[in-house]
Order: sequence, then structure tokens, then C-alpha cells
Amino acid sequence: MSLCSYVLLECRCEARRDAPLIASEIYQEAIAVPYLTTLTVFARRQGPLEGRMQLFCMTADRPAGRSLEKRDDYVKVATLHDVEVTAL
Repeated sequence: MSLCSYVLLECRCEARRDAPLIASEIYQEAIAVPYLTTLTVFARRQGPLEGRMQLFCMTADRPAGRSLEKRDDYVKVATLHDVEVTAL
């Protein structure tokens, strides 16, 4: 069984020379396989007006950044589950 999809690319007069580039970008995005991840944001203050954030993107169901919280005094700010990510 084969699944085919087609994209009709309409180009205005000034954009015709960009059509191959646009078509290539559409194709690259269409063939990318998405996967689900969990995003966790950690933060810590470095001063009264300065801070640092780190974003973890995990595909496994393991606790995120336990050593980061203990070792570097980071605090978990937010966690987003089942975020769809495509690798380009």
C-alpha cells in the first residue's frame, strides 16, 4: 500500500524563480517523521535582574534533570507533555 500526497504550489510572477526552493522546503517538511517528547524548563537566578534557563527535551519516561536541580540549584518551572517534534 502506498500513500501519496500532492501539493499544488501557486507562484505569483515575482516569486516564480523561488518555486524550486519553496517546493524543496515543503517536501523536506512533509517527509520529516514526528515524535512525541516531554519538554521541561528549569531556571535559576544569577542576580537580582539576571537569570538562566535550561530546556530539556526528553523522549524517554525518566525524571528530568534530577542532578541539575540538586547540583546547580535549578528549579523546575514548567513541564509540557506530548509535544510533537520533527527532526529536520
